[in-house]
This record gives sequence, structure tokens and C-alpha cells, in this order.
Amino acid sequence: MLIFEKFRMLVPDFEMYVYRNGNFSKRSLPSWISAIEAGRNRNPNPPSQKAVANYLNIDVTGNSASVKLELMRGGKKLFTDYLLLYRINGEWKIVSKAFHSH
Repeated sequence: MLIFEKFRMLVPDFEMYVYRNGNFSKRSLPSWISAIEAGRNRNPNPPSQKAVANYLNIDVTGNSASVKLELMRGGKKLFTDYLLLYRINGEWKIVSKAFHSH
């Protein structure tokens, strides 16, 4: 499966906001996908356990929504994600993401 297929819920102009080591930046969808692919090339053996998403909060008003979720692997919390979504042509699409690494 191409990595792009996994991101079909994201709008093409999706942006991820990153705050790390006192520095704020944003990453476009193509940049994020490139970083994921580079990481997979450095470590071609995926973890034996898949990450699981625990949805902590979903808030919907009209065609807008926010989602808070935790990504876990093997009982360890990896990330807390904050997603903003819009319903576009009847489909929910993620327009941006902020996160915390654990």
C-alpha cells in the first residue's frame, strides 16, 4: 500500500504544527509523508505491535469538529494528537494537527 493511501482523510493543504525544543514550525502534508518514508527507510523493520488510537474527545458543531486522541503501542503512550476537521462534500477531512510526543 502506498503511504499516500493512508492519508486520504487529509485535505491537500493539511498542515501539522510542531513545537519541539522551544521551536515552533509547521509541516505540509508532502513534507510529513517524506519524513515518514525516510524513517521507514532508516528502519525497514516495523514494530511487532501496531499503534492503537484511543479517542478521548470528539466535539462536533455543524460541519466543524475537533478530535483529541492518544496513540499507544504496547501499553506505552506515544503521542497525544489534536485534530481539526471539516465536513467537505459529506466527508470528514482533517485540515490540521498539533501533537505532543510522550
